[in-house]
Order: sequence, then C-alpha cells, then structure tokens
Amino acid sequence: LMGIGGAFIMPSTLSIITNVFTDPAERGKAIGIWAGVSALGIGLGPILGGVLLEHFWWGSVFIVNVPIVIAGLVLGFFLVPESRDPNHSPLDPVGAVLSIGALGSLLWSIIEAPSHGWGSGVIVTGFVLGVVLLAAFFVWELRTPNPMLNLRFFENPRFSAASGAITLVFLSLFGTLFLLTQYLQSVLG
Repeated sequence: LMGIGGAFIMPSTLSIITNVFTDPAERGKAIGIWAGVSALGIGLGPILGGVLLEHFWWGSVFIVNVPIVIAGLVLGFFLVPESRDPNHSPLDPVGAVLSIGALGSLLWSIIEAPSHGWGSGVIVTGFVLGVVLLAAFFVWELRTPNPMLNLRFFENPRFSAASGAITLVFLSLFGTLFLLTQYLQSVLG
C-alpha cells in the first residue's frame, strides 16, 4: 500500500501545483520548493531509515510515514481547492496493462538476472516478453483515440530532449540509491 501511495505522490502533487499556482512565476517557485523537498527526502530517507532500523524494529520504517500521510490528507482536504477537468478523456486500460506488463517483465528480468544468470531461459524470456509488450504498448498508444501517453508529444524536439534528460537523471539517481543501499547494508553492515 505504501508503494502504491508513493507512486501516486509525484503526479498528484504536480497536478495540484499546476492547478493551484496559475501564475508562471509562482508556479516556478512552487515547483522549485517541491523539487527541493523531494531531493531532501531522497537524501535523508536512507539515513533516517538506517537510524530507525538501528534503534527500533524493522517495521518502524513503514509506521513512521503514517502520521505524515494522515497530516497530508487532512491538510490537503482543507487547503487544496477542488479541481476537475470538465472535458476529461476516458481512461486507457489497455495501455495501462501493456505498460505495467512491459515494465514489470523488464524490471523482473533485470532484478532476477544475477541469481538466474543473464543467459538463462527464464531471464531471456522475460526480456523478450518485456520488449514485445513495450512494442505493443507503442503501437496501441499510436492508434487509440485516447492514449495514456500521447507519443506524438515526442515530435517536439524540446519535449524529447527534456524527457530524455530527466529520464537519464532519474535512472542515475535511483541506480545510485539502489547501489548505495546495497553498499550500506552488505559492505558496511
């Protein structure tokens, strides 16, 4: 549940910022504050998690978030204005299932490859399945009238460059966090 909630944080907070701060200067400041707080969380999370694990039981890393979530929900109820898109487009469940299947298969293969071997049949099958599902996702998104991800946005070079840059930054960041966690646990104890 916390993982699902965590996955909702980025898009929901950015949507709230977009709707609440309509002035471009204010929106820029709000996104800057949002990015700064996110960066603090990324930097302090492993340290605070280590402190909790050192001084409390392992479940404390999950419970510590509960008061923060409750405070966020209560404050959000009172402070965030209601906003709805009167012309919202329908959902794209086929695109969602294809993207989840593709990413799940690729990530599972990457995570399990060290224990099964990169050339083992199950890992190669996982990679092939992930690539096939990803290709199906792209084909579906180009043909459906209401895509989950409008691939035509990538025809704009500025959008493509910005998306590519942020993808590389996040891959580096989360790769570093993954390796740092392994280093702190396995090497430094």
